[in-house]
Amino acid sequence: WKFHNAAAALYGLQRCGDTEVSRALLGALAPQFARIAEPINNQGISMVFSGLQSFREGPEVSAMLAALRPNVEGCIEEISGQTISIALHGLQRCGGSPEARSLLPFFANATAACKKPFSVRQLAGAFYGLRVCGDAPETRAVVGALAAKLEECREPLNGQAVANILYGLQNLTDSPEVKAVLRAILPHISACKQPFKTYQAAMALQGLRGCTEASSEALAVLAALTAKVAACQETFAPNQLYMAFSGLRHLGPGSEVRDLISSLRPHLELAATQANPARLRHVLKALEVVGGPEAEVCVEVLRRRLAAMAAPEAPALGVAEVAATASLPAGWSVHRHEGRIYYFHEVLGSQWTRPQDVAPQTASSGSAPSAVRPSAERGGKEALRGAGEAAAVAQEAEGLPAGWSVHRRDDQVYYSHDIHGSQWSMPGASLPDGWAVHVGPCGRTYYHHEQHGSRWEMP
Repeated sequence: WKFHNAAAALYGLQRCGDTEVSRALLGALAPQFARIAEPINNQGISMVFSGLQSFREGPEVSAMLAALRPNVEGCIEEISGQTISIALHGLQRCGGSPEARSLLPFFANATAACKKPFSVRQLAGAFYGLRVCGDAPETRAVVGALAAKLEECREPLNGQAVANILYGLQNLTDSPEVKAVLRAILPHISACKQPFKTYQAAMALQGLRGCTEASSEALAVLAALTAKVAACQETFAPNQLYMAFSGLRHLGPGSEVRDLISSLRPHLELAATQANPARLRHVLKALEVVGGPEAEVCVEVLRRRLAAMAAPEAPALGVAEVAATASLPAGWSVHRHEGRIYYFHEVLGSQWTRPQDVAPQTASSGSAPSAVRPSAERGGKEALRGAGEAAAVAQEAEGLPAGWSVHRRDDQVYYSHDIHGSQWSMPGASLPDGWAVHVGPCGRTYYHHEQHGSRWEMP
């Protein structure tokens, strides 16, 4: 085969995915490359590594990389930044194999020898491709050469470029090369004016997971990223929280770590109410190794939520209990609490005893009637007195706002509404200056004044 024919065939696999069929094709192509002796150029290198970007490590990939090495090292042109970026990006899933690492010195030397500056896009692609290459001398050599190109870069980096560059460092520990990258990228993070997407912030933070608290460069980058997290306009998903927290595992309990956890805590509390247990346990696993008081608070939030999600549901009502609901007075329903039956009404509240046609319980003069709660001591309500009182009540009902009705208990009149509940004060009556009427979250009417505060009684 001619090299350009074999390269075109391999290039065609870039969107086929890592499937059994595509691996079989890759295995069949490897011997063709091994027999090619003609020199290649930048375009040929770009095409073959583009075709590898979907493949993880395996015998077919190793055979292909071994076959490509003589061709790549025999390139007749000066290797461009674009070619280096595409080639390293093509190793993003298979870069941990010995065959892939054997190619890295060539690209480290080519990067150092490249006379033109790298663009932001080229830097982002090259760093991202190193994410599985591991903490090997060959990888660090490439990182060191790319750090120099990042230092030379005068283009502004956006959130995605920052994310890709740092994400590529995730399997590297503290080293002079990694520290050089962190020093070079720090001013770009601070100068980035566009808000980061949550996934960009998460990727960038995960890239720090091999760094330790001994690295002042890593802590400075962490502080810069914390400002970006605080400015995020989206909510972090559980998998993004896991990525973010996993980047903190070796950075210690210092102020930079505490500040980031504080910025992420509102996102964590929201995720705890929405995510499934498996995702929450994933986040909890990352948080447990961080340490520090802020992390411990978040761990406790997740543990309580997981415990609540694991609690058994209340037993369903039996057939007889469901049937009993049909014979209750209008508006009442039957429920179970800790094995006991109780009855509930939207206006009158809850009680243990079976309800009759009753009025709200007596409240002391001048105070609003309180809702009825389940209590073994509570009995039924007293019935309204006689037809004469009913006539008087009907007369007092004139002029009430829509939806309100008037009732009498003993010698006191109270007012009831299906939504707002019961109250002693007449609804719709004129209020003194500065007072306003409101309905609280519990459904009860109350009155508020900016200077005098809030009260149940009508002023």
